[in-house]
Amino acid sequence: WTFFGVIEDVVTGDPLVLVDKTLYHLLQGLRTPLGDSVMIALTQLGDAAVMLPVITAVLLWLLWKRAWRPAAYWLAAASFGAVLTVILKAGFGLPRPLPFYNGASAFGFPSGHAAMSMVIFGFLAVLTAREFSLRGQLAIFSVMALLASLIAFSRIYLGAHWLSDVLGGLSFGVAWVALLGIAYLRRPAPSVSARGLLAVAATALIA
Repeated sequence: WTFFGVIEDVVTGDPLVLVDKTLYHLLQGLRTPLGDSVMIALTQLGDAAVMLPVITAVLLWLLWKRAWRPAAYWLAAASFGAVLTVILKAGFGLPRPLPFYNGASAFGFPSGHAAMSMVIFGFLAVLTAREFSLRGQLAIFSVMALLASLIAFSRIYLGAHWLSDVLGGLSFGVAWVALLGIAYLRRPAPSVSARGLLAVAATALIA
């Protein structure tokens, strides 16, 4: 519902669009060289050059563990999430604050970095959290949500996206993870050696 609400505001030019411009100008006035360096590092965590190795490392781990069903859901989360994001971008055709990219990448809504970071980190949490205590589950989901949120904020700070682009991307990512997560957890989820899987994902991310 949040995703559809953001779409309605963007299409009709409701107050969220005014907040977009206000926040954009506020953050551009607060930028510093150090802040730029930190935010560029954060935004690169959501780049394809980082996400693809993480996706591949997790997939290979699941296949090695013969966790066929989790591997299929993981591949569906990543691939369909990316395709749907591109389709939505092209369908809405809304510009970014600054012309960072050309072609289809020139469109801003929804933010691909925000959407895919939420999909990847969110579904990684779905795959692994069940093997931990309630406190561990909360910690895993909190860390994954924080990572996705930091990447999303960096996109606004750097002027690559409006707030509405990022909110649209995050809400789309949450909706996609929730849809797949419900389908995945309706049947008993097999063990995926959660600690090992998280270690593999973290190693790929850091590398």
